[in-house]
Amino acid sequence: MKMSAESYATLRNATLARMANPEMQAAYNSANLSDERERWDALWAWGPDERNVWFDVVYHDEELHDNHIDTALRKIQAEARKQ
Repeated sequence: MKMSAESYATLRNATLARMANPEMQAAYNSANLSDERERWDALWAWGPDERNVWFDVVYHDEELHDNHIDTALRKIQAEARKQ
């Protein structure tokens, strides 16, 4: 994964609880929403001030793009589903 450990930890802390919530998982499943939708909704549910600072770091300082972010979100989602 190209994302720095610090950026990954911040993303994980911001999204894991939402993705691990069984009620949220059930809601996405019953609405036939994709895993990708669940991942990105978890990211966008994060508070905008902190999220925007994080985006500045990963897009500008680390020069990542959405595919890199989605790889990190997939890893977090897999962990959430094991809980």
